[in-house]
Amino acid sequence: MRCHTTLIGLLTLAACRSADPGERGPSVPSPSGEAVGTVGLTPLPRRRLSDDQLLTRISLDLRGERPTPEEFVRIEQDPAELDAMIDEFLLDERFERRLEDLWAEILHTRTGTYHVRLDVYSDPIYGGWGEEEMVGHIGEEPLRMLSYLAANDLPVTDWVNGDWTMADPFLAQFWPVDYPEGATGWQRVSYTDQRPPVGVLATNGLWWFKGSMENNRNRGRANYLSRVFLCNDYLEREVPFTNVPGDSEQALGDAIQTDPACVSCHLTLDPLASHFYGYWWYFQDRGLPEMIEEYHPERESLWRELTGIPPAFDGQPSRGLVDLGRLVSEDPAYARCFVEHAWETTTRTDVDTTPVDLSAVEEAFAASGLHLRDAFRALVHHPAYQGYDDRFALKMATPDLLSSEVAALTGFEWTRSGRDLMGSSDGYVLLAGGADGDAVTSPPPTANVTTLLVQQRLAENASIHVIRADRELATGRRLFLDELTFEETPTSGDEARVRAQLVDLERRILGRRLAPDSPEIDRLYSLWVVGHSLSDDSWGEIESQMRDPIEASWIGVVGVLLRDPDLVMY
Repeated sequence: MRCHTTLIGLLTLAACRSADPGERGPSVPSPSGEAVGTVGLTPLPRRRLSDDQLLTRISLDLRGERPTPEEFVRIEQDPAELDAMIDEFLLDERFERRLEDLWAEILHTRTGTYHVRLDVYSDPIYGGWGEEEMVGHIGEEPLRMLSYLAANDLPVTDWVNGDWTMADPFLAQFWPVDYPEGATGWQRVSYTDQRPPVGVLATNGLWWFKGSMENNRNRGRANYLSRVFLCNDYLEREVPFTNVPGDSEQALGDAIQTDPACVSCHLTLDPLASHFYGYWWYFQDRGLPEMIEEYHPERESLWRELTGIPPAFDGQPSRGLVDLGRLVSEDPAYARCFVEHAWETTTRTDVDTTPVDLSAVEEAFAASGLHLRDAFRALVHHPAYQGYDDRFALKMATPDLLSSEVAALTGFEWTRSGRDLMGSSDGYVLLAGGADGDAVTSPPPTANVTTLLVQQRLAENASIHVIRADRELATGRRLFLDELTFEETPTSGDEARVRAQLVDLERRILGRRLAPDSPEIDRLYSLWVVGHSLSDDSWGEIESQMRDPIEASWIGVVGVLLRDPDLVMY
C-alpha cells in the first residue's frame, strides 16, 4: 500500500484547489436552489442546496449511489421531475439494501459484540466455520426482515409480529428453521422450535447479539428493545443515586424495589425484562450450540424465582413474549420511533440535540398504514431535509454509504472473507467514522484524521481498480467514456478529448457541471500531465508494471476526485 500512497500523495499536491473550500456543488448553480419557498404565509429561508445537490442527497440516502449523468440531465431539463424520481428510487431494490445499512446503525448486529461463544463453531462437529464468517450472516437476519417489508410493501408492524424471519443457506445449516430445500439466497422462513410468533423479537440474530449477564436478569435485552423500537433509552435517564447499597446482590434487589431513584426506571424496565426468559442462558450455556440455537419455552416462567416480577408492558399485564410484539406495535411510540430513526440516520443528527418538527412525516406514515416507503417519501420532502434549515445543510457520509457510492462508481468493493470492511467492526468502520454500539455508541458528526486516512486508502484502491478494469474494455466502461483510447499523452494532440473526460468525471463522481476551460478542469488537466512526467524515483518501492505513465495519470485524477470533501459531505 506504501507505493499507492506515494503516487496519490504526489499527485494530490499537484491538484490542490484554490477555490473557496466553503463552496460546494456545481459551478453552474440551479436557479431553483436560490428561490425562497413558503409554507402558508410564512417565508422559508433560502434553500442552501441546488437542484443537483438535492438530487445527489436524495439518491445517496435512498439508493446509496450517486445520480447518473442522465438523471442530472433529467432534473436540469425539468426540476419538477424530482417527485417522479423519488418514487423510482423508493421502488429500486437498492433502497432495500440502503434500509439495511441505515438500521445497521440502530441495531449494531453487524458491528456489536456477540454474547454467545461463536468460536465453538470452529469445531468440525459444529460446522468448522470461522467467527468472522458467522458474524457476516447472523447479523443480517433482523436487517433482511426490514428490507423484506419494503420489498413486499408490508407495514412495519409486521416486523415485530408474525411467525416468520429471514435466513440464507448458511444459517439454515444450524438454526431450527424450515428453509426450503434446494433454495438459494435469503428466504422468508419460520423457526420450528416453539418460539412465539413475534417477528424480529424472536430471532437469534437479535438476541445472540444482545445477551444478558445472569445477575442482570434480561434488563439489557429489555433496554435494547426499548431503545431500538420505542426510542426510550433507560441509560440516558438522569437518576439521582444516593446511598444505594452495593454490598450484595440481595441489597441491590431490595433497593430496586424500594428506593425511589431505582424504582423510577425499574418499575417499567423489570416487567419488560421478564418477557425474555425463553432466551435465558446460564453461563455454561454460552458455549453449547444445542443450548443457544434453540428457544426454551420451558424457561419462560423463570421470572418467578429470579425476580418475582411478572411480564408487563408499560403497566399492561402480559402473558409473556407471545404478547410483546402486539403490545410494542400498538404503542404510538413505535411508529414515532421509526420516523425518528429514519430522520436521524439520514440527516446525521439527533432529534434531542437538534430538534425538528417531524409531525408531517409521522402523519404521512400513519395515513399509509405504516408502510415505510411513505415515511421516507415524506422525509425527503421535509423542508429541513431539502436544505431550508442551515442545521441540516451539510452532513457526512457514513462508512457504509461511502463504500457503496465508491463501489457504484468504480466497481471496487473493499472486502475480506465476503464482508465489507467499511461496515463491520473487524474492518475499518470505527476508523472511518462509524459506531459499533460498544466501543463507540454514536458516530462522530465531522471528519477526523482517521476518517480522512480511510477515505484516502479507499480512493487509492478504487482508482487503481477502475482504471485497470476500464482500460481493458473498448465499450461499456464503468467510469470512463468509450471515446477515450487510453493512448492519450500530453504531446499526442488529444487535449480536447482528455478535457471532455475530465468534465465527465467531475459530473459522475461529484455532480459538478463544469466547462472544459474552467479553472477546476485546468487544474485536473495539470494533474494529468504531472502523472506522465513522474520519474522512477518518484514511485518509491513499486512494482515495475505500475510504472505506466498513462495509468499513473488517470489514477491520480480519479484518486483525487474520490478524496474530494464533496464525496463525503453532501
